[in-house]
Amino acid sequence: MNRKLKNKTILITGAAGGLGSALSLLCATVDCNTVMLDVINACWLLSVACLPLLRMSPAGSLYFVLEDMDRMSGAFWGAYGVSKHALKALTSQFAAECSSSGIQVLGINPGPMRTPIRASAYHGEDPGLQAEPAIAATKILEFLSGEREPGSVFVDLQDS
Repeated sequence: MNRKLKNKTILITGAAGGLGSALSLLCATVDCNTVMLDVINACWLLSVACLPLLRMSPAGSLYFVLEDMDRMSGAFWGAYGVSKHALKALTSQFAAECSSSGIQVLGINPGPMRTPIRASAYHGEDPGLQAEPAIAATKILEFLSGEREPGSVFVDLQDS
């Protein structure tokens, strides 16, 4: 698979800052503002800064790490949930604006993974019940290498 990634310029971003904190929008705090800045602004600014490199690449890829968006629509996801919805909208706009550039734009929900970030938000959950991040990484590499076609701008790895 590594040979298939040769000559590709890849940016994968998704900033998960703030998961597990500021869980209600009813309490406007500095934390909420920080989460919004961390997630949406960081992804947007990093993407814009890398666009010239992605355009020069024979096969540029811009991937955004999303969440289960239905779950993020519920109560108590706070600024993190709002920021992930904003990131999905940003993904749509990048996909539309890059459609004729050859840059592959993809929004990916990797599904629940056994990570320290998840552990900080799901204190009572048995981490052993979640998949290792390497499983999602392998699936993402399949898209990057062209072994697998996404079929849409948005991919839910829980469905595959």
